[in-house]
Amino acid sequence: MREIKIINYLKKEVFQLSRSLGGKNNILTLVKIKKILKNLKLKKIKSGKKIFDWVVPKTWELSDAYIKDEKNRKIIDAKNNFLHILNYSISINKKITKKELFKNLYFLKNKPNAIPYVTSYYKKKWGFCIKYSDKKKFTSSKYKVYIKSSFSNKGLDYGEFFLKGKSRKEILFSTYICHPSLGNDNFSGLIMSTLIANYVSKINRKYSYRFIFIPETIGSLYYIKKNLFKLQKKLIAGYVLTCLGKGKEFNILSKYKDNLSYNFLINFFSKNKVKYKYREWSLRGSDERQFSSPNVNLPFTLITRDKFLDYKEYHTSLDNIDLIKNSHLLKNFIYFKKFINFIESEDIYLSQFKGEPFLSKRNLYSNITSSYKKNKDQDLIINVLDYCDGKNSVNDIINKLNYNSKKIVSIIKILVKHKLVSKI
Repeated sequence: MREIKIINYLKKEVFQLSRSLGGKNNILTLVKIKKILKNLKLKKIKSGKKIFDWVVPKTWELSDAYIKDEKNRKIIDAKNNFLHILNYSISINKKITKKELFKNLYFLKNKPNAIPYVTSYYKKKWGFCIKYSDKKKFTSSKYKVYIKSSFSNKGLDYGEFFLKGKSRKEILFSTYICHPSLGNDNFSGLIMSTLIANYVSKINRKYSYRFIFIPETIGSLYYIKKNLFKLQKKLIAGYVLTCLGKGKEFNILSKYKDNLSYNFLINFFSKNKVKYKYREWSLRGSDERQFSSPNVNLPFTLITRDKFLDYKEYHTSLDNIDLIKNSHLLKNFIYFKKFINFIESEDIYLSQFKGEPFLSKRNLYSNITSSYKKNKDQDLIINVLDYCDGKNSVNDIINKLNYNSKKIVSIIKILVKHKLVSKI
């Protein structure tokens, strides 16, 4: 399936699905993605399960929700826009005063024509989200509020797509699928992850690749708890994809710059003269928080265009399907395709010893412990070997040592010849 067909298919079949942390529409979303990524595995997070300091919430489903005035006219109806309902609202069926109603209405004065996206996953309450401009519709003194929702222990659903490469070392792309009816945040990330995974499935792979489609925060926390040992052992670079539907330049965030996920990206941008802006870690806001949290600290970088919180349509009904243009999505995909090819061209080496190997017996280091006489290139050999820790590509070593690339490559060949390092 060509890229434009995939984009149009997802826009038609998936965007309108009323998703939350879990539920039938999340499952249907994953089923639709599976039509493109045939080996996508659909998995479950058990409701009530304790994950670190969190507890997985119940599955929420909405059947109907509306507000009627005294003349029995529906003035707000969730069937017209799913964002009208406070996500995870409890049921209610009663007549209330205007004052009581307005305690449970959410709107934005500074964006009068926008319905805000509001959630209450971890506290039981009910509410509606409206345009500020629609306040004039509320002329009655009493209203009927009706929300029919259900909570069950069906669990939360996520998808995982794995592509084995020649190396067991992995690149992981994560995106979240819980946001309903929002184009840039984060339907664009869902589209981009699907396009990238589809492309990677068709190439000869040096590295292994993993793609996860998860509910934000609780999904990444669950995935970390379930797979932390494996991630620490196999993961060399991870990326959170979000808000890739609009924006003039890439925005990236990484807790620590000295990791392969960040360096892959920066080296790629530099080589291809791609414009980007590095954003301070204090501006984080998606699953990069969890993957890079204390006592986890996996090598992750967030990649966005117009980052969450930065664009005026963020978390409102203005972030609709028209906001993300096919031409922009395709342009971004071309960059990611080149980025994958760049990663595949990068070699990473790992020392075969704990501690510094005995180089003198291999005639790579002087037997005389003095600066009186040194073997040729022995200092450079030591420095190159020190960076062969599985966390630096050859390009990283060249940049860090600020040395001639041909010379660095020749030193690595010597180390390989003496079985001091091996390619991961």
